[in-house]
Amino acid sequence: GGWSLDPTTWSLYAPGGTSVQLSFRERQFLRALASQPGEPVSKEMLILGLGSDPGAFDARRLEITVRRLRKRLKEVLGVDLPILTAHGYGYALGVDVAIRRKASAAAGR
Repeated sequence: GGWSLDPTTWSLYAPGGTSVQLSFRERQFLRALASQPGEPVSKEMLILGLGSDPGAFDARRLEITVRRLRKRLKEVLGVDLPILTAHGYGYALGVDVAIRRKASAAAGR
């Protein structure tokens, strides 16, 4: 299996099955990137996804969120999630991150 997000527990699962619980800011950030796999998402859209006003939000806070998330995932999961920087624009995911569906919904199909 590859990378996946569990929307009920908001855990991120690495390809090996290890997982990490995400903070609100981390999950909003990753959800926005996962919705456009391989495509850059603008900083403005990411900031809106965090529930903030892009005009009043210090973009360095977003950079700090990304840096902390990269470090934490490496420490906890032992692997890097390829969060790519689109310089002067925003961020993208270098891999698909599947959104896990609820087991009960999947069983009914």
